[in-house]
Parts: sequence; C-alpha cells; structure tokens
Amino acid sequence: MDYIQETSYAGKLLLAMPKMSDQPFNRAVVYICVHNQDGAMGIVVNRYANFISFSQLLSELKIDKEEKVVEGIPIHYGGPVEANRGFVLHTNDYTHETTLKISPGISLSATLETLDTIAHGNGPEKCIVALGYAAWGPGQLEDEVKDSAWIPISADERLLFDTDVQDKYQTAFESLGVNADMI
Repeated sequence: MDYIQETSYAGKLLLAMPKMSDQPFNRAVVYICVHNQDGAMGIVVNRYANFISFSQLLSELKIDKEEKVVEGIPIHYGGPVEANRGFVLHTNDYTHETTLKISPGISLSATLETLDTIAHGNGPEKCIVALGYAAWGPGQLEDEVKDSAWIPISADERLLFDTDVQDKYQTAFESLGVNADMI
C-alpha cells in the first residue's frame, strides 16, 4: 500500500484525549520532532523520569559537571521507546553539527557533547533533557488523530519550556478554550 502524507505534525504538540487510558500516554503532551512517510517520532514533555537526576546521568556517562549548573535540571520521560537513549529538546540558540532544527524556535540534539555543554552552563537557554521517545509507524499517527486519540495543536515555546510539568496538559487544553476534564 502506498502512503501519501498530506499533513506533517512535526513541530506541533499532540494532546492525548482524556479517554486515552493507555500508559504511558494517559494525559500526555508530546512534541513531534519528525513526521514523514516513514512514521513519526516525538518527545513526551509533561512527565519526569523520577528514577534518575541529571547529575546522576552525567556521572553514569562520565561527563564532568558543575554542580550548581546541573542541580535544577530535571530528566523527562520522553516515551516508551529506547528508554535509555537521551534527547535534548531545546531553543535554537544552541546547535551541534547533528542538531535537527524542527521549527524556527526549537531543535533536537542527541549527543554527549550537548549534555557536556549543558553541564558546563554553555548549552541552550532553555531545554528539556529526556530519556526515551514516542514513535509511530507509517500512517499510524494519522489514523490515531482521525480516531480522535490525539489533538494536534501549535507548539508554544512558553508551554514547552516555561510551564510546570504537571500543568502542561491542562494549560495546553486551555489554549484551545477547553477544560480537559470536561471532555
């Protein structure tokens, strides 16, 4: 079956509909990084990975750090795929040769050099450090959107980087003029 992509959700947020009870996507907000004929990839931006701190992660990776720089940086749960693989969703004021520019304001990096730069206070102004990612096969995300499992919305840097993790889901729905609990 040939698949023709009509709409790309790259650079958008997906809001899990309240009826979606599947873990790990119950009440999830996912930033879509890549979406093409091969499928889609995104980072869950409203969950912490409470089992490890940024300082512990750097120690495990043998990356030197400045404690006062890294103490307030949380690790996010990026999704169920490759939960030991790290990603940094960040503002475009930082770039590495392998950085993927997703939108005019947001990029994705996945290198040890990026983590090292952040650990020394020279990284992007704003970032989300995540372990794991969410993925969809060809046509799967489109089908889930058609089946009303997800609501795609425009990404807002304030929502991504400045809103408390526990408030992102409700804040995203409120941007649509909707209370998620009323759906």
